[in-house]
Amino acid sequence: MRSSTIWFCLAITAVLILLRENPFFWDTVQLASKHGHHFYETNFQSFILPNEIDSGHPPIFGAYLALAWKLFGKTLPVSHFAMLPFIFGIVILLMQIGKKLLGEKNAVWLPLLSFADPVLASQSILVSPDIIVVCFFLASVWAIWQKKPWLLTIGITVLALVSMRGMMLCTALFAFAFITSPEKLSLKNVLKHSLPFLPGVILAVGYL
Repeated sequence: MRSSTIWFCLAITAVLILLRENPFFWDTVQLASKHGHHFYETNFQSFILPNEIDSGHPPIFGAYLALAWKLFGKTLPVSHFAMLPFIFGIVILLMQIGKKLLGEKNAVWLPLLSFADPVLASQSILVSPDIIVVCFFLASVWAIWQKKPWLLTIGITVLALVSMRGMMLCTALFAFAFITSPEKLSLKNVLKHSLPFLPGVILAVGYL
């Protein structure tokens, strides 16, 4: 791993340490706090949410947060630090994509400019499922470019299970895979490109 990537990750960790007591905010109150509290209190007895906190999104993010609470304690710092693996993933993937688009020397500019954007910067200091969506969206784009169907299957499956926004991105990624493919359009190629998407689609439809 490049030293610039390590320093970038250390800087983000330092910011989260300073902001570790940030409360849940806006829709993360429901998608993180309330969903997580439900799984924490019921000890993961059912993945079907009560109607009063069910807005249609799959509850995997809340279950992940509840698991972090079970392991490390039900606190705000634990909630924020549970986001670090996905923020680090975003940094690493942006560096890889930056190398492809800008070359080795200028790759660091892509994560720098991305995290300078107020949307990604603000989401990164929240306990937000959108950070997981960004991470696995980038992983899916990288998988398509690098022709890694196993990584694409993981990315699509996580996107489909995290939120309805993730499900919509799966459709966009499916179109992107065809647009960037050098192969001619045929039934065989349609089926070939569809295979990495099937597990996520089946799980999402099954949940809905």
